[in-house]
Amino acid sequence: MKNLFYVSLFALMCSSVAGQGLKTEIIGNKQLINLSREVPSFNHLRIVALDVDLQRGKMHSVSLTAESNIIEHIISKVEGDTLVIQFDRKQALRNIENPKITLTFSNLNSILGSASNIRLLSPLENDSLLIKLQTKSSIEGTVKLNFLDLRMATSCNAKLSGSTNIAHAQLFTKSTLNAKKLLVNDLTLIEETHCRAELNVSEQLTAKLFAESTLENIGNAKPNIIYPSIDQMTSLKFFNQNVDLYNFN
Repeated sequence: MKNLFYVSLFALMCSSVAGQGLKTEIIGNKQLINLSREVPSFNHLRIVALDVDLQRGKMHSVSLTAESNIIEHIISKVEGDTLVIQFDRKQALRNIENPKITLTFSNLNSILGSASNIRLLSPLENDSLLIKLQTKSSIEGTVKLNFLDLRMATSCNAKLSGSTNIAHAQLFTKSTLNAKKLLVNDLTLIEETHCRAELNVSEQLTAKLFAESTLENIGNAKPNIIYPSIDQMTSLKFFNQNVDLYNFN
C-alpha cells in the first residue's frame, strides 16, 4: 500500500536523525481536521514524503486535512523563492494517516518531489518548467510550455499531457514516462536501467538508451537512437551512495 510506504519511509527518516534533538514520539490520533495557510509568493516547489495536489489561482495557499495532533508538524514554508512542504524532521511521528494537501499557486518554474505523488488539478502554463523526481515519486497532469526539463531517478513515474516545443528528459533506474498525450516538437532523451518512455514527438527525437531501456513514439519523428556502453552511464556514480530524500542531485 502506498500510504504504508510513506509512513514507513518517514519513520526511517526520523530514526536516521535519532540523538539529534528528537522530541517525544507522536502517534496519530485519527481525528482529522482541516486547516488553510496563506504563504508568501514563490516560484519553486519542493515536496518530501507527502502527496500534494496543485491548482492555479491568484492567492498562494496550502489547504491541509490531517490528524489534529499531526497537522502542526507538516511544514509549509518559503525559503528564498522556494516553497518547502514536508514533515518536521525533528519530530518523530508514527501510525499516521496520509495527509491530504492542496496547494494553490500563481506561478511555478520548478517542481522537486522526493517520495511524493504530485497531481496537477489545472494546466500548468509557463515558458519553461523543471520537474525533478526521485525515490518512488510521481507526477500527473497537463502542461503548456515552451521548454520542459524532466529528470526522474529510482522508480519514478510521470504521466503528462498538453504540449511543449522542446523537452529534455532523463530517466534513471526503472522510471517510466507516459507522454503519449504530450505533444512535443523536439525531444532529447536519456534512459538508464530498465526505463520506458511512451512519446508523441513530431519533429526530432534523439535518445540514448542504456541497460534494457525502451521507447515508443506515436508521433511523426523518426527516432535517432544511440546504445552507448554501460561504462558511460551517468547513474553509476550514485550506486554506492545512501539515499537522501532531502538532497536532490
